[in-house]
Amino acid sequence: MDDSTVTWVQNGMANWVDSLDFQEGKEAIGCCMAFVSYLLYQGLTIDAISEAAIPGSTPAMTYQVLSQGPQEQAWQVFSGVVRALGVRVTSSDPFSMIQSANRVRPINHV
Repeated sequence: MDDSTVTWVQNGMANWVDSLDFQEGKEAIGCCMAFVSYLLYQGLTIDAISEAAIPGSTPAMTYQVLSQGPQEQAWQVFSGVVRALGVRVTSSDPFSMIQSANRVRPINHV
């Protein structure tokens, strides 16, 4: 079991959504894995996410492509949802345990 997302949360949820530097290790990877979990929770498919993830782009840039909203909002929206829902992070897919009825602020699909 990968615990990179758990480590990211336990260490204060640093913003790796706006970063291109994934060489920083476990926490950066954990943040990005949780971000993908969030996008899936919003109803996007892994195919749509991977198509929007242009090589050399940040997760925030991918968010912009998928939502047609400003990338500057990606971290604010994502971290706010994590905090507001009180997501108990026990895996790299923290949103998988939340019922679809609890979805918040869906993003526009491409």
